[in-house]
Amino acid sequence: MKLYEEQAGQLIARESLWESLLLSHISPAIISIVGAGGKTSVMYQLAEELAAQGRRVIVTTSTHIVYPSAYQTVILQDPSELADFIWSGRILVVGGQIEEIPAMAGTVALRKLKGLNSADIHRLAKFCEILLIEADGAKQLPLKLPAAHEPVIIPETDTVIGCAGLDAVGKTWEQMCFRRELAEGLLGITKTRKIQPEDVARILTDSLGTAKAVGERAYRIVLNKADDEVRLDLAGKVIEAMHKIAQIPCVVTSFAKDK
Repeated sequence: MKLYEEQAGQLIARESLWESLLLSHISPAIISIVGAGGKTSVMYQLAEELAAQGRRVIVTTSTHIVYPSAYQTVILQDPSELADFIWSGRILVVGGQIEEIPAMAGTVALRKLKGLNSADIHRLAKFCEILLIEADGAKQLPLKLPAAHEPVIIPETDTVIGCAGLDAVGKTWEQMCFRRELAEGLLGITKTRKIQPEDVARILTDSLGTAKAVGERAYRIVLNKADDEVRLDLAGKVIEAMHKIAQIPCVVTSFAKDK
């Protein structure tokens, strides 16, 4: 994994995602991760960095995520059940139920972890130092526009991280954008026009895009899948376009795909 922090229009190599996002400056307790193109990878990377600092972290979702095989996972109906639960490490993944997704033609069977009732998720925070919530879904596409019911950001969230995949740039909206029909209203796109860096910047910063429901909360942006020099150059163009709209801390990563 490679990591770059944007500073004054330059991409500076860094080691820590947590520090690069300037999260230690605000000491968040509940972080919701939204958007597309690498949310799960960002969430677990933050969890691992925090665990390495000696902090207890709960990872959960207000929608659903792939059932994790690499982390201790518990299924609960009531957060109070954690009072007597014994952790095997410093990272605990919590869900409300498991959903089995049968294999279809050309696919493999999946186990999905569905979150607790949204009204109960904030109660997990009393059992950890940091609560990380994946609060959006994008059908594994690198870009998305939220529908009326999305994202599912619980009111107690104090920080939001918006994600997008750089592999969307230069491709068609049909290929790369979840709920692409909503981009027609926001950006005036046509089916033949390909995704431009300016489009990604607008989606990440707009209140009808990834920044929807952020409100007065702290907001950070992660551009994922900067896997070569071409993508790094595209990241610079997205950031330049974003800075014409708003000054939002941004980090670029080489996460290739969600865990």
